[in-house]
Amino acid sequence: MRNHMKHSILFTLLILIFFSSDLIPADRKEIVADRNEFGGETIEYSKDDFSIQTIYLDADGNKAKEEIIYTSDYPIDNNLTRMITHFYFGKKVKEELIFNASFSRRTLIRKTVHNYNRNTGELINSENYFVKPFEGYNVIFSKNGKKSKIEWHYPDTTDGIIKNVNFLNEDEKIIRTESYFAEKTAREKGYYKRVYYSNYNLNRYVRKSRQEWYFTKEYGQQNQGIHKKVELFHYSLGKPVKIETVYYDQDGQYLGN
Repeated sequence: MRNHMKHSILFTLLILIFFSSDLIPADRKEIVADRNEFGGETIEYSKDDFSIQTIYLDADGNKAKEEIIYTSDYPIDNNLTRMITHFYFGKKVKEELIFNASFSRRTLIRKTVHNYNRNTGELINSENYFVKPFEGYNVIFSKNGKKSKIEWHYPDTTDGIIKNVNFLNEDEKIIRTESYFAEKTAREKGYYKRVYYSNYNLNRYVRKSRQEWYFTKEYGQQNQGIHKKVELFHYSLGKPVKIETVYYDQDGQYLGN
């Protein structure tokens, strides 16, 4: 037993000596620029895990940006090909995650950007950019650690919805949705914006309670001054939903139903 303990202690000491010696290869460091866009050096590290880390310093020697490139030989599948972190006086303010092809095929997301409050470090919002042909992106806003609003942008859309905005409650359930329409839709259909409200019953079943349509000035001039149409949804057990419609003018005056 005593000899076994001696051998164990000796083995442990040999391990400690090995991992503290020069036998472990160090990261290879190279200064690739003496003066970068931030006014300081750019330093590149070739890591032993087959990743490449590039640090951009400002004129005062503070880290302004950090970029990590993950090669195909990187030992951990973290779904990333690149991660870029931006700093403001040493505080992280933005983080960009560029995903590999397999992850993008599964999720349809090619890049995610996290934006942080530079004073508190709290996440402000996250942007997700989609792969082709699913052009566009969304922005997820957070408050007190919970999602509070989600914007869906479709910048290449010429007919139909160009932006959807979902507002969430404390349970992160959608309670209001605002839709904005392209110029072509507004010109041909007359409406440029729609807002609908959602309610949840005791069983958490969602249903629309109110819907508002906003019309262009040109549409109003040709349709008795109508600026807004409000649809109220009335539900009764075992009966079809009843929709009550009310119209208003530019000044919010009631026009009839």
